[in-house]
Amino acid sequence: MDEIIVKGYRVGSGPIEGLSGEGSSEARGEILFEDDFSSGAIDKWQVWDDPDSHEKESQWQIVLSEYSNIYNYLNHPATFLLTGDEDWADYSIKTNLFAVQSDGNLTGLVFGFRDTDDYYIVGYNFSSSRFELGMRTPLGFEILARARIDYPRREWLPLCVDILGSRIRFRFDDKVIFDLDDGNPISGRVGIGSSALDFGAVNLKDFEVNSTAGAGLPERDLQDLLAYKRGGAVIYMEVPPKNENFVDMLDHTLLDHEKFGNTYAPDLAQDQLPQEAVFCFPQGRFVEIHRIGFKFGGQNEPKEMKFWVSNQTPKTGFSELTTITIQPRSDRNQEFPVPPTRAKYLKMQITQSTGTKRLEISEMFVKGFFLEKADRKPGEESLGEVQILSLIHISEPTRPY
Repeated sequence: MDEIIVKGYRVGSGPIEGLSGEGSSEARGEILFEDDFSSGAIDKWQVWDDPDSHEKESQWQIVLSEYSNIYNYLNHPATFLLTGDEDWADYSIKTNLFAVQSDGNLTGLVFGFRDTDDYYIVGYNFSSSRFELGMRTPLGFEILARARIDYPRREWLPLCVDILGSRIRFRFDDKVIFDLDDGNPISGRVGIGSSALDFGAVNLKDFEVNSTAGAGLPERDLQDLLAYKRGGAVIYMEVPPKNENFVDMLDHTLLDHEKFGNTYAPDLAQDQLPQEAVFCFPQGRFVEIHRIGFKFGGQNEPKEMKFWVSNQTPKTGFSELTTITIQPRSDRNQEFPVPPTRAKYLKMQITQSTGTKRLEISEMFVKGFFLEKADRKPGEESLGEVQILSLIHISEPTRPY
């Protein structure tokens, strides 16, 4: 016996805040496709390999073991196993992933596959240590969402992506990692994808596709919109602070809200109030803000903070969102509702502090829903939350898959 694993919650911690645990109680629709790989063949699937690969073909194999699962070991950019029809829509895809040793890129579920320049893939990028949701279009490959979370090794863990209309909900180990609306109805073939594993190896088993057309999906829970590990960033400050960085308020972990990073604690003798910054939401995405919360250090908390939003640029188009007055109390975690508000940029200004020498904010949480991304134009390449307009014509972007 190599390991014994006991799972649950520490006393008083409860379920993980911000990542919803839906469990297995959701209604399951009609089964569209299933394969437990016990047949020892992959004749139900079509293999697609990146034509730019140096290798001639990938090495998808059935492992005839007690798991009867599917195995992939490859050393070139990308390969997919595909099934289903192009007119498939409103479905849920489930599989289980076992990371034996993985140093490659994104491995996970392919959906909405219409051709080699039109598909989605969601899963775990082992080289970047993060979950990713990506989309391939004729403009190139684009990351729609990401979340930096450690992946347990040598353990079977379920992956599931639910599609209903234009909504994409991705779950890992029954916790919602991504839940967003892409803005366009999604349809197409489904499958498994993996890329650049090199000396890595992953196993997958029990692939199943169910319809979501009748059962639907649960209402969305509020998500942590401005986490640094999702790609939230500080992009503009009129007067940069001398000693502290506003990003310290965004560096909390996503799977354990008991663990926090640095504390924003400027010396008010040098960094005088007001202090102001503009934040960009992950991947330049629009959001709908519902709540703003803070974790304070127990003393020297701010007394007043003002917030504005803009749907235009980091410097223009701002309108007032709210003014928050912090009431000194023993509760270090405080949360404030705001009118549901659409935004692409959030401006914050700290105007007053209870302390005269130092100000302390451990973390800031902006909660709500992720909406669509800003439209991309021909010739514009998207790199995470940063967009670069190419000065020269690029006939074909390099495939990351």
